[in-house]
Amino acid sequence: MVASAGPGPPPGAGASIPEGGTSEPLVAPSYSAVSWISRTFFSYVDPLLDRAAKGPLEEDDVEWIPPESDKAENLSVKFEREYAKVKARYAPVDADPGPAGPSGTAAPGPGSKGQGPGQARRAQRRPWTTITGITLLRLYWGQMILESLWVLVEVAQRLGTPVALREFLRWLQAYDAGENPPEWRGWVMAGVLGLCGSTMIIIHHQLFWIGMRNGFLMRQQVVAAVHAKVLRLNSAAVSVLSTGHVVNLVSNDVRRFDDVAPFWVFLWAAPLELCMVLLMVSLELDFLSALAGVATSLAVIPLQSALVRYIGGLRRNTARCTDERVRLAGEVVEGDPPGH
Repeated sequence: MVASAGPGPPPGAGASIPEGGTSEPLVAPSYSAVSWISRTFFSYVDPLLDRAAKGPLEEDDVEWIPPESDKAENLSVKFEREYAKVKARYAPVDADPGPAGPSGTAAPGPGSKGQGPGQARRAQRRPWTTITGITLLRLYWGQMILESLWVLVEVAQRLGTPVALREFLRWLQAYDAGENPPEWRGWVMAGVLGLCGSTMIIIHHQLFWIGMRNGFLMRQQVVAAVHAKVLRLNSAAVSVLSTGHVVNLVSNDVRRFDDVAPFWVFLWAAPLELCMVLLMVSLELDFLSALAGVATSLAVIPLQSALVRYIGGLRRNTARCTDERVRLAGEVVEGDPPGH
């Protein structure tokens, strides 16, 4: 996958670093070519860790990791193809796109800051009901289902661990009381507890690996789509967009995919786990006692909601200031600002 000037090391093995710090690029099986065991335990990065232990990593040393499907040009083509299908199906027919520009690009309508009336209506829709959101859902619904399955396994593991601990403690109490409980039962419970701790590492990392990879791929596709859109705009549409706005879109705003993708599953997994905990505690104690314990957790939700709204307002104000700051910085670098 990576061209080298001479014979490279065998797959899976790190190349030795000659004296002086230079070396041949590292070559090893990519993510798409490794076995499911290697993906589960992330052992496919061992050659990279071996190389890093011997000397500084170069850019060529990591080019073998991502599969061909994860490269930016392939991601962009896939997104544009799916976006065209979604737009043809879900684009509102009553939208007023404004006068068409070059390559069929709509110019901004008057008095709309770069948006026609139809575009303004679409801008007010919820993120996952926009054409971009529907496109991403259609591209990653399979990975999102897989992530949901992993979070179900994690929830089951977290709920099963205290049950196993309870049974082990009951065995210890019976053993101390001289009731002669079966010895094998104690060993089984101890083994289950150890297994729960070990599997939690694998389950949790697989869950977040899938989410973080989805967020990374979504971010790359949206960045490519923003650049492609800017290149297709006509001069009238570009005139109402500042450089700072575009830079802020591709540098800061798209990072929300990295934040959302690993954690969106907890929007439904957390209430499910809370209900299961309420049920389990109710079976041990009573419903009112269990509800009192759960209520302390629920009481934090209004405070968190207020903080999120407040921080969201600060982010919007910061984004506007960042757009202006980047625009002024660009003018200073390119030449004197107008009026100076």
